[in-house]
Order: sequence, then structure tokens, then C-alpha cells
Amino acid sequence: MSVRTAPPFLQNHFFPFTTMRNYSVSILILLFQIGIFVSVSTAQSPMPLPNTKVEQPKRAFDNQTVYGPSPQAFEKAGDKSFENKDFYSAMRYYGNVLLAEENNVAVIFKYAESARQFGAFESAGDAYRNVASLDAEKKFPAAIFWLAAVEKMQGKYDPAYQHFKQFVAMTNADAKMLEEAKTELDECIWAMEQFSNPDAGVILNRILDNKINTAESEFGAVQRGDTMFYSSFRVIDWKDISSKTRPVRPVIKIMESMDGREPAISPMNLPDRHTAHTAFSPDGEWMIFNQCDYVGEVKINCELFLSKKFEKEWLTGVRLPDIINFKDSTTTQPNFGLAPGETDGSLVLYFVSNRPGGKGGMDIWKSKMTADGLFSVPENLTEINTPEDDITPFFDSRTHILYFSTTGRRSLGGFDIYKSALNAGKFDSVQHLDVPFNSSYNDIYFAMQGDDWAYFSSNRQGATPITEDACCYDIYKAEYLALKMEALSFSKITRDPLSEVVFTVTEKTSTNPPFSQYSGDTNRAEFEAKRDKIYQVIASKEGYRADTVLVTTSELPLDRKFVAKLYLEPTDFALNVRTFNQFHKNPLPGVSIRLIEMKDKVPVKEKDEKNTGTGNETDLAVRLESQYMIIGTKDKFFPDTVMVVAGELKPGVKLTKNLFLTPSSLNNFLPVALYFDNDQPDRNTRKETTLQAYDQTYHSYVARKGTFISTFTAGLSAEKKADATARLDNFFNDDVTGGYLKLDNFAENLGLFMENGYRVEIMVKGFASPLSSPAYNLALTKRRIASVLNYFRKAKGGIFNPYLISGQLAVTNVPFGETLAPPNVPDNPRDRRLSIYSVDASKERRAEILEIRLVREFKN
Repeated sequence: MSVRTAPPFLQNHFFPFTTMRNYSVSILILLFQIGIFVSVSTAQSPMPLPNTKVEQPKRAFDNQTVYGPSPQAFEKAGDKSFENKDFYSAMRYYGNVLLAEENNVAVIFKYAESARQFGAFESAGDAYRNVASLDAEKKFPAAIFWLAAVEKMQGKYDPAYQHFKQFVAMTNADAKMLEEAKTELDECIWAMEQFSNPDAGVILNRILDNKINTAESEFGAVQRGDTMFYSSFRVIDWKDISSKTRPVRPVIKIMESMDGREPAISPMNLPDRHTAHTAFSPDGEWMIFNQCDYVGEVKINCELFLSKKFEKEWLTGVRLPDIINFKDSTTTQPNFGLAPGETDGSLVLYFVSNRPGGKGGMDIWKSKMTADGLFSVPENLTEINTPEDDITPFFDSRTHILYFSTTGRRSLGGFDIYKSALNAGKFDSVQHLDVPFNSSYNDIYFAMQGDDWAYFSSNRQGATPITEDACCYDIYKAEYLALKMEALSFSKITRDPLSEVVFTVTEKTSTNPPFSQYSGDTNRAEFEAKRDKIYQVIASKEGYRADTVLVTTSELPLDRKFVAKLYLEPTDFALNVRTFNQFHKNPLPGVSIRLIEMKDKVPVKEKDEKNTGTGNETDLAVRLESQYMIIGTKDKFFPDTVMVVAGELKPGVKLTKNLFLTPSSLNNFLPVALYFDNDQPDRNTRKETTLQAYDQTYHSYVARKGTFISTFTAGLSAEKKADATARLDNFFNDDVTGGYLKLDNFAENLGLFMENGYRVEIMVKGFASPLSSPAYNLALTKRRIASVLNYFRKAKGGIFNPYLISGQLAVTNVPFGETLAPPNVPDNPRDRRLSIYSVDASKERRAEILEIRLVREFKN
């Protein structure tokens, strides 16, 4: 008889039934009992399976199979295997049926269901698609639902979404599955968003390939010192020691690997029992683990055992009492945590069980353990558990966070890892861990091992398949990159940034010392932070009440930076002072600000002094009930003063005072010396006034420069003539013309002072040479002062005349006549060359602006 070819959807997926059946039955039941997975009843994750090395069978179909049982017998055997949850055997039995009846839609659907439950998602998906194509009468609408479910489990969210959408549109769909499909549509969108925003601060590695992770399943890793403990199927005992019967059965062992070296079997293992799930108390003095036995052909019973360290050795494990190891239930996946708030050394034992009284499926339970090893009645974690399966708890005693995996909440496909913080004896709302911790496959046994790294187990893509497309579990190590925490300080009153602040950060529930940073000229400081911690941040500054905030790093921002904003309330109120140039009202930097406390208008003490630096404002610390004088000073500027009187300072209101400093540039032009021709202005008169302005006398005087030189140098030798010429030339250029230009600049700056409300008094002193009589010279000096006054009346288009009329500008006469002339100045009227044309005599004929007096008008 010729050999029949397998149906297309079975090719590359199916092998004929062999002695692998008995092995697979034992593996599946073992995993279920120990608690690596649980079976699913709706669209939850199919069960994972450890990978094991077995010799592959021969051909897909041979003559022995042709002459074997009938298709009906294979189907009946498949139904029984499915009922016993031996999904691998059921899948192979149904596959043999389909070799003879390849279009039997009912059996294809059973095959798909078995493959899904077994974890062979690719095979299941192919079979469900085959059902959909052959099921013309739509007798199996669930095929579309389960096709979408296995596609989701493989991370194929877009086709899964389309198939869930197709199922929702069906008219004969199961009502419960219909509601679940609507939920799954939202979860597919959510899952795609999760993969679009993975946690970039995590480095994920499949650890120590070919040493720790092998072709079999490894799971439940924890680290104690330099040794890693984990559970593994790598050790297979092919002899059933207890019954000496067949079929052969695998045995799980606890393995130890020191410093990453080749692992060894832990001494706590027994040769004829499964031993798994090692957990230690936080102080390392207690160890708890599973031991499991076969009960009958396939059923397995698991119990928890406790061991105590004695002189660096572990004592033989003692079975926990029936209050923990509940009869006819699986008790597995233990974990120890400190009891928060307890001072008697009490621990909390977390474990997983399907005992009565839970929410459904596998639930997480807890029991308090005293220092003497006594346990309280277990309590169900009602805040955590769901009606589905909640497994692999790990309580981080440093952060008081419980990590666990579940199929009863939003899932990327299979078991997803969640966490919840314990606060005041109750667990907070649960939080889903980001990609890459979670995948579309099963992610379990998450266990923090330090502040910045963790172990977990997963059968995600990349793991070695046991057979067809069912995958094993591997141990992964996740390392967290450092996070950033930025502390910012502000004034509580003004909400403005506050500099020169000391930030002190303390990690709560840690013995690490606090660390501080000074903000300097800024209002910020940056620190490194760790995940799932609570930090206390204190900002302090002299003259302010410190502010404190708590920063929790459990929910990670997109930029992986946590920001703490602190608002400091001044014990001294902040008075803002701004400085300006009085003339053009522009900001004036570099002003020294003196703050003087006053009482009854009398200075009490100088309280503060600051400089505005490169800006034009600063804050001064003042008390609300006090009065102050503020003085602003700057080189080459006249100081300004303002008062802070009672009632001006109010809580919560920022008070600003402005200072306007006037340039003291007029003093830079003094003295201004103005020179006159002999007997000018108005020659040969005894009048004390004149109508001439100084600019008139100046121009006529300069025009006679040549006459002065020729007259004074007549009769001199060539050498003396050259020297005399140079002296007179320098006098006319530097003194006569230089004085006139200085007067013009003085007038230009004087206009700014007048426009800004100053009353100015100009003191002009007149001088004369001793050529004439004292009385005549006194009148002459007064005329010279009058010519300067006349200049101000006419200068700059007459802008000073209104000020002279109003008295805001005054020119004061201080005539000196010849009384101040040095005695060596020539005064012989017969020697006109020396008494009139010499430089010495010419320098005495002058008027000088020697002093000005400024009085600020009371207006801004």
C-alpha cells in the first residue's frame, strides 16, 4: 500500500506517535503541578513547555501506521488525552486521524485546540485558518477567535486585530467570547503602543548561553552572594526510582552556579523527587523550596520545605505544616519578604496555590512567619489576584514592591509581569512593566537582585523549541541604566527661580548616607536615581524655610528624568531693587545696594549690601514690620536713595523699589578755563556788565593770534623767537581753543541735567592781569563773568534761557580781579610786549567755572 501524504497544514509540524507520548504527558502535568504555567480556558496564554532533547522519530508516516488503529480509534484516544490535559498526545492522535481524513473540519479544530493548549502556536494558527477555509456552514466560529488569540501570542498584533474584528462581526459567536473579543481589540492596540514605546533604559541579555540556558527550560533564578540558584530540566532521571515502572519521567533539579562557572546540582536535591523554586530570606538565614512527587501516573503534588542555615551549612529541609501545604492542592513558587513595620524579625511568606478560597485559578497567598519558624493562617492577596492565574510572586524588601505575573490583566499575549507597592499594609494599584520586560509570550519569575538589575524567565522568541514550534524557558538578566533626577528651587512668594540653594537627597528605607549639591548661580541640581525608590529631597537656603518633597521612581517618565520642584518661603521677605540711569531710564548694571534698617527715621544698622552685577536688580531680605533706607552707589554717578516705609511690605506681595542714579559727568569737565584778550570785553570802561557773550570775545581773540606772536617775538634772536612762537602757539591752541571746546561739551551735558529736573548752580570766578588798577580790574573780571552768563543765555539755541529765568539754572559771580595774580606776572604798562602779549600775562586774563552745585528736584 502506498504511503499517504500529510495535509498541507500538518507538514513540517507533525510527527507520528512514538514513545515521546509518555514523556510529554509527564512534562505537561509536571509543569502544571509545579506551577510554571496553568491551563487556559478562554483567550489567555497557552501553556509553556520546557525543551527537552529527544531522538526524533523516523518518517512522518510509515507502513506500521497505515496498518495501525482506525481514524476513529485515534480520535477517541485524542479526546481522552485532551480530557487529561495531555495536549501534546492529543495533537498527535488527531494528526494521525487527519492523515486519513484531511478535510475533517471537526478533527482539524480539535487538532488546533490541542496545539494551542500545548503551546505550538504556529501549528495552531495554521489549523485554525484551515478550519475557517473549510467550515462553509460556520459551525466552528471560535476558530477565528482562537486564530486571533494565537496570533496575538506570537506578537502578530495587526492580523490578530483584524481577526478579532472579524469575530465580533459574526452573528453566531458565543456571547462571552464576543465580549472578550471586544476587549482584545483594545488590547491589540494597547500592545502595539507598548512595543512602540519600549523602555530605552533597560539592557536585556539572555545570560550565559550553553552554561545556564540550555536546550531545556531554566527558570526561577535568584542570586545569593556569588552564587546563582535556579531550577532546570537539564538533569533528566530516566529511571523511575520510586515505582520502577515506565513511562520514563523527567526530574527537575535546583542548580547552583558560582561566579558564572559551570553549574552543579545543589546538595538540597533528592534523587527521586522534583526540587525547584529556591527562595531565601532577606538576611540569608532561611531557605524555602519545592519538593514534588508523582501521585499516580500523571498527577503531581508539590509542597513547600523550609531549611535553616547552621554554621554556614543548610540543615535538611522540613516540610511546612498543613496550614501552608494544603491537602489536595498545589503549593508552589515561594518567596520571602520582610514584614514592613515589624521589629521582631518577622517575615512574610508569599506563595502560589490553587487551594479553595481564592479568586480562581492560581492565586498568590501570604503567611506571616515568626523568628521561630511559626506560620499564620494564609491570606489571599485580594488586591492582586484575579479570576485567572496569578503566579511567581517576588517581594523586594528594600522597596516594598511585589512583582508577579498574571493572565488576568491586560496582556501583550501571555503571562505579563506586573508590580504593586505595599503601603500601610495594602497593595497599591498594579502597574504593567514595559517592553522589553514583557513580550507577547510568557514572562515570569521577575526577581530584583540589586538596585539596578533583575532576573526573569521567558519563552519568548529566541528560545530553543522542544518540538514543532513550542518553546522552552530561558533566564534573562535585565540591567537598568541610571536615571536622572533634577531638583529645582523657587521662591514660594514670587514663584521666581531661587539660586544659591543646597539640595540634600536621601534614599528612603536605605542606610546609604544622604548626598548634597549646591546650586550656585542657578536654581537646579542633578542627581542619579534608581528605579522603584522613594527619595526625600530637601532644599535649604539661609533666610528661607526649607522645603521637602518625596520623589517615587516607580513610574518612569518618557525622558527617564524625574523633576522635583521645591518652593522655599522666606523667613525674611524678599525686597526687589532695580537700578536705572536717570537720564535715559535704561537699566544700570553694577550698582552697589546698601540696605539700612531705620527706626523713627533714624538709622539703626546696616543690614545688607549687594551688587547688581551684570544685571540691574537684586533681592534683599527684609522683615515685614521694619522700615528701611536703600542707597544705590556707582562710580562716576551721583547716588540715589529711596525709603521703605511702614505698611509697604505685605505678605505674598513682591515689593519693588527703583533707584535712578545720575551720571556725575559735569565734574569731569571742571575746571573750565575761558581766556580773554587784553581789556576785553568792552575795552576802556568801568562797567561791571556787558552784552557780549563769551563766544564773541573768543572768536575775536583767536583772530589776533598772529599779532600776539609777531609783537612778542620782535627783536628776539632766531632761537628765542622760535621758542617764544611755540609757547604762544600752544597757549592759543591748547588753552584758549581747548577751553572753549570744553565749555561747549559742558553745556551739552548740562542740558541733560536740566531736562531731568536738577537745579544747578554754576560758580564762575573771574581773573585779570595786574596791568591796570585794582578797581578797574575788578570791574573787568565781573564783565568777563557776565559774558559767560550771556553765553548760557544764547547757547544751544537758547535752551538754558528758561532755566535761567526760572532760577533752575544760576550763574554765581566770584570776581577776584588781580588779587590772585602771581607777583612775577609783568605789570609795567610801558613794556606792553611783556604785560600784554606774553603767555604769563595772557593766562591771567580768564574766567573759570570751578564748581557746580546740584539739587535734585523731588520728581521722577
